[in-house]
Amino acid sequence: MFICTKCSKQNPDTAKFCTGCGNTLKTQVIQTTSDTSVAEANYTLRSENPSKKGGKWLLIGIIALLGVCTGVYFIFLNKKKGADMSKDKKTFENNSATIQLDKMNVLYTGIDNPITINTNNVDDDKVTVNINGGGGSLTKVAPGKWMVKVNSISDNCSISVYVDGKMVRISDYKVRPLPNPVATVGNIMSNESVAASQFKAQSGVETYVVDFPYELKYEMISYLLTTDDENGDINTVACNRNSWSSAALDLIRSLTPGRIVTIDNIMVRGPDNTIRKIPGLVYYIK
Repeated sequence: MFICTKCSKQNPDTAKFCTGCGNTLKTQVIQTTSDTSVAEANYTLRSENPSKKGGKWLLIGIIALLGVCTGVYFIFLNKKKGADMSKDKKTFENNSATIQLDKMNVLYTGIDNPITINTNNVDDDKVTVNINGGGGSLTKVAPGKWMVKVNSISDNCSISVYVDGKMVRISDYKVRPLPNPVATVGNIMSNESVAASQFKAQSGVETYVVDFPYELKYEMISYLLTTDDENGDINTVACNRNSWSSAALDLIRSLTPGRIVTIDNIMVRGPDNTIRKIPGLVYYIK
């Protein structure tokens, strides 16, 4: 049905002219239909676009809200983690300890190495000390004082300190063998010229360690004493322990200027119970 745009009278779909006012309907119908379609299309656009636009902004808003919530959550976690780390650090600092080797900066095999452990006035019954490497063992001798004994060479010997079961300090040390001693006769250095009377006054061969903070005792096991006589013959006798043997005394008593005395194949036993051969001695009798 067509509606006349002039008088608004309803007309049949087949009418070309308005039955009320005679107005031509064909052109108007087309225009009316077109206007109606445009109007409906515009209405549809106006009806649909706000919904789509509103949905888009709603989605963006939801995403933004999720992002903010996630950021707040991670900030909270980081603050909590930082607080826990600060707490742990404070606990470590309150219970921190120091380890000090009393004599040297390395540990030596076969002897007692004294160390001092300071735990900042923590009760001794809360402190435990462990050693790992070098075949080491620990003995407590007084509050904060320990003796370390090691028996094998190592570059990684660790001493760790615990307070209430929590490690508060760990330090690594090297383990080294004891130094070899130096042999001497009456504190006369090797390769020296010695008066016959002075040499005859000595009782045997002694050993000492040069520039070492520990007092080490090396046991003399054996050595060979050799000298020449006026005929050019070479005489060698063996000695056990430090003192001259009776045969060595006979050779020494016969010494005259121009003779040479050598002491070699010197064998000693160290505090670590190892047997070592140390450099020999030469003396020129004058």
